[in-house]
Amino acid sequence: MPAGLIDVFADAPLTGNPLAVVEDADALTEAQMRRIAVEFNQAETTFVMRSDRADRNLRSFTAAGAE
Repeated sequence: MPAGLIDVFADAPLTGNPLAVVEDADALTEAQMRRIAVEFNQAETTFVMRSDRADRNLRSFTAAGAE
């Protein structure tokens, strides 16, 4: 499961807000997602999963573990 930081709301590199993104997160439990978000310690961590209704399903958690 690839993970990393991307720069959002930016016109130029390293000028926006960092966002942690975890791809292929389908196998993670909600508790694991919360723990990973706490570990990244960013304003938000977004988990990318498959969806039957859209292109992707996204779940986001704060560094405090709130969805």
